[in-house]
Amino acid sequence: MSQSVDNTEIVSKFRAGVILPATDDHIEEAIEAIKAEQVIAVPTDTLYGFACDACYLVGEFLIQFSGDSSILDKSLNPGLDSIGVRVPDFNFIRAVARGSGSALALTSANLSGQPSSVSIKDFENLWQHCAYVYDGGVLPSGRAGSTVVDLIKPGLFKILRPG
Repeated sequence: MSQSVDNTEIVSKFRAGVILPATDDHIEEAIEAIKAEQVIAVPTDTLYGFACDACYLVGEFLIQFSGDSSILDKSLNPGLDSIGVRVPDFNFIRAVARGSGSALALTSANLSGQPSSVSIKDFENLWQHCAYVYDGGVLPSGRAGSTVVDLIKPGLFKILRPG
């Protein structure tokens, strides 16, 4: 269970949906928002995503991993006893992750079933849910997500989704 912190003063300084360029000049604001348990929208090497501190999930919901896959919440990962770990090839989000001092939870910046976002305009209806929206321009990767590789069995790999 995460420790509850009264961060009302910290949170009140963030206005929803502030658009900033995804440049080195704005990494510190992104780190500050993550540390203040805020959600930010960020470009990655493939698509735009929403990021937050993985140790703080809204509603005091925290999953702890101790090496036993049976503790994975079945509603979070139905039918699977694994999680995905991603290291994006995009300097801005990597710097934010390093500076936050925590793992980041990141999901695509779109509603389920909708096309993936390659521009901040693609998800402008969701900006209000973010402290900051970092604009990295139109991403060149098209609408293909990351390649997903299953590495669960030692010595074997299987491509689950090409990206």
